Amino acid sequence: MQVWDFPNEQSTPRMDNSLPGPLRHPQPASDQDGEPTPFQEEVQSAPGQNTFYSTEYLTAPDIVAELSAKIKNTSCSRFNINRANVWDGAIRGFKGASFDPSHQMQVKFTDDEGQTEDGVDTGGPKREFLTHLMECLRMRRIFDGPQDRKFLKFDNAAAKDDEYFHAGRMIATSIVQKHKEKKKKICHGSLSQNLILNV
Repeated sequence: MQVWDFPNEQSTPRMDNSLPGPLRHPQPASDQDGEPTPFQEEVQSAPGQNTFYSTEYLTAPDIVAELSAKIKNTSCSRFNINRANVWDGAIRGFKGASFDPSHQMQVKFTDDEGQTEDGVDTGGPKREFLTHLMECLRMRRIFDGPQDRKFLKFDNAAAKDDEYFHAGRMIATSIVQKHKEKKKKICHGSLSQNLILNV
């Protein structure tokens, strides 16, 4: 009795032709003559369709700078963080209906009794929170490997809890909110590249 059947073209069709819109692989910007291909012209001229374009010259710093420029200083997403349980407060804040990645983050730390620490958030509490959050992420079940070379691993319970989504959102928010500051490296370079290139 054969338990495993190796996939073939009939049983496993190619994904790149079946995925809709932005999930498809980007098409070449032009054919060998430098002219747009007929397929691209059709896609670009069809109303409601996604336009494929080349990201050959788009760098990660360009993307981060563009996202950072979209942050509205007139609106804020509030985070009330207990220093004893940063992860729990972060999850509540990122899951909250009022969270918007295009809003400035406003962070208030509380003690174990729930008393808010004095001081106005002029950036210091936010930076401290994001630093603590990256340390918490480092210890989560979705990462594996030595402390200075973390890689993603699959965890079924984490997938059911949407932990990969929330971790990705936290990392992206941290990068964009702190893009001008020296960021603490939590992931190995190849993971960082994959996070940037496969978004």
